[in-house]
Amino acid sequence: MSFDITDKVALVTGANRGIGKSIVESFLAHGAKKVYLAVRDLDSTT
Repeated sequence: MSFDITDKVALVTGANRGIGKSIVESFLAHGAKKVYLAVRDLDSTT
């Protein structure tokens, strides 16, 4: 299945590391307008 996320807004929970972090990076690389992250440690997002 494929879908277009260009100019879409996404919410990713568990975005500190692993799969969540990879999903965030992929959304941004594929043109998401905004990606909101739910993380426990703000320093992990840099």
